[in-house]
Amino acid sequence: MKIKIRLFARYRELIGSPETNLEVQSGITSGTFKNQIENFFPQLKNHAPNLLIAINGEFVDSNLTLKEGDEVAILPPLSGG
Repeated sequence: MKIKIRLFARYRELIGSPETNLEVQSGITSGTFKNQIENFFPQLKNHAPNLLIAINGEFVDSNLTLKEGDEVAILPPLSGG
């Protein structure tokens, strides 16, 4: 199934594009996707443990099952003050 990937900040620079489409296995969860991110994007290998993902504009738990056409945002860790 196909999902849309949006990349932000340094990740956009590493991948070389602000967005792309990606073919993933049907039934993949958000947690599995995050755990396998370096398989999809080897350039993110050193960043994988700390990156955040949001599905369709929402931060979700690791059990959400992705669906055809979902938009997955890959973001750097957030900080605030």
